[in-house]
Amino acid sequence: MIFVPEVIGRVIDGMRKEGNYTSFTNAGTTYTVESPNELLEGEWIIILDTVLAFGFEYAFPIVFTDDLGGILADPVVFGQFQAINVTADSFDIVSETAIPSVGGWKSLEPFFMFGHRQEISNRLLMKDKDRVYKYQKYPLFVLRLDFPEDVTSDHVHEVTLNMAIMDSTDKNYRAPERYEKVFHPILMPLYFDFIEKLQASSETMGTGYPEHTKIDRPFWGVDESGRNVKYIFSDPLDAIELQNLKLKLLDNKC
Repeated sequence: MIFVPEVIGRVIDGMRKEGNYTSFTNAGTTYTVESPNELLEGEWIIILDTVLAFGFEYAFPIVFTDDLGGILADPVVFGQFQAINVTADSFDIVSETAIPSVGGWKSLEPFFMFGHRQEISNRLLMKDKDRVYKYQKYPLFVLRLDFPEDVTSDHVHEVTLNMAIMDSTDKNYRAPERYEKVFHPILMPLYFDFIEKLQASSETMGTGYPEHTKIDRPFWGVDESGRNVKYIFSDPLDAIELQNLKLKLLDNKC
């Protein structure tokens, strides 16, 4: 049988940046890793102590990122770090321990959660209590439960999903600023990349864009009913919502 959140998690994993390195320099605890990359300043990555030549999406998938305990416990993982002083050919990390002489790296972003809205909100609040994980929240893909799943006689699962792509914002932004600072540089590229990876996935069927309703949600997650502003989530967010996302998933295990 198909576990739909896992399928979506694998699609999102295909969006994460990755690479190998064969050299670095260091000054004290700051290590400059020489590796072509498209990382953003401050992006969270894991460092692996081996070079995986055939791509991490096959050899080291990261399906769910809201609980990294199992991932970090893997013997091949050296540790998690923020990439700083990022250039097209290198990035810095700060490590108290010498990093492997050669190895690989993979981004943890975008992050992914699934569940009911209140549960997602509670899990984000729990992250705020951790000195590291409080910085590992956004950009975030959310798959909302519940969803219908029709299973056909030829083992095709037809699902209708509701998802959101969220990033933190400034509560004082006006709508034009939200598009300039959040939607255009962050949310829209993630949206198009996700749709592209859905189309390319061996676990989905069909051609062209999957049918869905796209809704831009400036300052999403705020309830202003009764003139009382209440955050549904713990942070001010801008988001793109994908409603009634219709997918045909192939049960490859049958």
